[in-house]
Amino acid sequence: MLVITSCNEASKTDTKVAPDYDAFNKDVEVVRAFIKAHSDEDMTALNNLLADTVKYSPAVYNGNKWLDKTQMLAQLKIYHDNFENLSFVEGNLIAFQTDSIGAGFYSGSVYPEKYASNKTGGIRTYGTWTANESKSKQAVSVKYYGIINVNSDGKIVSVTDYFDVSEISNLLSKSAVTK
Repeated sequence: MLVITSCNEASKTDTKVAPDYDAFNKDVEVVRAFIKAHSDEDMTALNNLLADTVKYSPAVYNGNKWLDKTQMLAQLKIYHDNFENLSFVEGNLIAFQTDSIGAGFYSGSVYPEKYASNKTGGIRTYGTWTANESKSKQAVSVKYYGIINVNSDGKIVSVTDYFDVSEISNLLSKSAVTK
């Protein structure tokens, strides 16, 4: 009796695993709790939502250096000290969306193939932050994009922010000129 066997490594595309929508929704709720705590200027809630080892990459270029939890909370406090009525509207205009405002949260990726994943991974967060500058009461609005990673304990372990911080000062400068 002759038995011939062969081992073929399965390609990544051979196995179809359904995305874990429950894990995604759970992580989105952590992100929403973080947004609410920031809007409410609740430093205790913000601190509790962050892992002790959280890494933060602010919107402002800093040589691509991660900030730690203490530094991140200090950055958030600057907004609390200088703005009131902080509010976040989920979603942005996205080309492939048929409705006027697309969803605010996305995750997973099929491209590039080397990094393809159906796991939750970073929650890509889109929206608009609005507030009033505390002294002038001038309204400001900033389009926001961030990548927020949540661990299995429901704690935020990294945040990378992308928005034009100069937009805030430009809006305030225009207000000062017109008054």
